[in-house]
Amino acid sequence: MSRKHFLILLITVLILGAVGGFILWSDRSAWQRSDIRVGQKLLPGLKLIDVAQVVMRDGQNETQLVKVGDEWQVKERGDFPVDMTRLSAMLNKAVDVRILQADPLPNAQRAGFKLAQPGEKGKPSVEGAGTLLEFKDKTGKSLASMLLGKVITKRVSESPEPGQPPKEIEKPVGRHLLPGGDDKIMVVASEALEQADASPDAWLIKEILHIDRTRSITVTGPDGVLRYNVSRIEEGGWWNFGATGERPDQQKAQDSVSPLYAVNLVDVVANPDGAQTGLNKPVIAKAETFDNLTYTLKIGGRVEGKKIGGKTGENLYYVSFTIAGEPPKERVPGKGESAEDKERKAKEYAEYRVKLLEQVAREKRYEKWTYLMPARPIEPLLRSRAEMLQDKKPPKK
Repeated sequence: MSRKHFLILLITVLILGAVGGFILWSDRSAWQRSDIRVGQKLLPGLKLIDVAQVVMRDGQNETQLVKVGDEWQVKERGDFPVDMTRLSAMLNKAVDVRILQADPLPNAQRAGFKLAQPGEKGKPSVEGAGTLLEFKDKTGKSLASMLLGKVITKRVSESPEPGQPPKEIEKPVGRHLLPGGDDKIMVVASEALEQADASPDAWLIKEILHIDRTRSITVTGPDGVLRYNVSRIEEGGWWNFGATGERPDQQKAQDSVSPLYAVNLVDVVANPDGAQTGLNKPVIAKAETFDNLTYTLKIGGRVEGKKIGGKTGENLYYVSFTIAGEPPKERVPGKGESAEDKERKAKEYAEYRVKLLEQVAREKRYEKWTYLMPARPIEPLLRSRAEMLQDKKPPKK
């Protein structure tokens, strides 16, 4: 080998060695940078007191939660109040989430971890897209953000509800994510942040009506013609067709009342159109209670198996409502009550009335919206008088 060839070979080896050393050093530096963060908080600078807006986007849906005064509202649902239990849980987890592991993330592996950047709402969805979660202050300035990816679960044995036997479930214990400002390092976080759902309906307060101690139900059709009226003289008493002396099927009458005890919404209709919802010609159901309260439900058209949050649910109805009346200021004592019983029951009623007034004030806030409600509490109200009668038994053969 000539001296010239030897020098060329030597220079080539040195160059390759330098390149390899640089790559090794770069990889090691990257690992060292990520390793330093393990065990630390993901968002050490985020303070809950500064958060006034939360934005979530997954390509199919987008939700903006905005703090107005002391209340959080869902912007996409006509500023309907936010479910604060869900929001508080997510915010508290977000500020406390810690880094369990940090690894470089090649672009080719993003979709597998559901960490592809989501497209804009209304545009074609991106395969393997994650959920973008961003916290802002009251001026709209971004405080922190992250791209949430695949949830990490662990199979455990737990009771679904207190008193129920345990069963095997997949429990969320962490999540793959990309912290804002660093889309090269994938973090395994200590919290799944499963509350972060970009569907607006996921953030709504669900129970909006609690109609108790019902005295009568009166239902009229879209044509204004009475369908039926059932009433009772006292709680637990027989249901009657008004003052006619006739009685409906007692179970059917009770079926009209029981679901109203806790009425849950499925979604809020932000910009309702009367003709589209059927609320321009509604069925009107009026429930009067022994507390002198009147709940008037306007029931519009039925929506067949509407798709909410990616799931096909039961049939729904468009519904709006109003509340009128006020509970009596004082209780009327029963016959034969002793002075001691009168005093005790008067005190109990006063406490009950205060709570009832608070409930009514809370429920009246929801009068201005239109809702999609499940069929179960609505359809028993839609029967005709004939359908409220006891079913005739087939003749014996």
